[in-house]
Amino acid sequence: MELRFRISAEQCQALADRITANRIARLESRQAAERIRIEAFLLRWLPLGFLVVPLVIPVWGPLAGPPGHLFSIEYLLVSLFYVVFWWFCRAALTRFTVRLGLRFRSKVELAIAPFVARIIRRSVRRSVARLEGLHRWELSPAALSVQGPTGKAAVIPWQKVARLHDLGDFYQLFTRTSSRFGLAYYLAKSSAEMDAGAYGDALRQLGERVPEQTAAA
Repeated sequence: MELRFRISAEQCQALADRITANRIARLESRQAAERIRIEAFLLRWLPLGFLVVPLVIPVWGPLAGPPGHLFSIEYLLVSLFYVVFWWFCRAALTRFTVRLGLRFRSKVELAIAPFVARIIRRSVRRSVARLEGLHRWELSPAALSVQGPTGKAAVIPWQKVARLHDLGDFYQLFTRTSSRFGLAYYLAKSSAEMDAGAYGDALRQLGERVPEQTAAA
């Protein structure tokens, strides 16, 4: 059974805009999750760092005396004073440092966001532009044959087909290999190249062979 459809330049543009928006949203979500992980890590370990590091780095050298006198009275007094200071101020100092660091990170992310968005948009448009033209999909008992506008074909055994994702006007077909890299084959939900009933029947048969079907949130 055959699926024959054409993807226009306008559809490519709309598809590229949607994919770009989704990728930027996923990037922002990952950045937010990473900020939460960093904050949790710093809140847990920074107080210990504030205690240990000043006591062992050479900033105390002038007070501790020459090498071999690390336990001089001056060193012990200063260390004791610092430990008391650390005990009462560690929470406020940690919160201030974490807030300052995360604020700086957010400013950096905000500054580079337009540059990153342009890179993502340019990459997506180049990739989606290859979809413009006539596509032919052949469903056989053993495999799915996918041929794009350039004429290049790929034969996918059914056992390697992983998921069919509803993307609105299109379906994304993921194989077990391509899904790891977020790559997919694009299939139009409707086609002017075939009878609507025949096209719908072929879509249903394809759906029956795909082990998992998902939809956009």
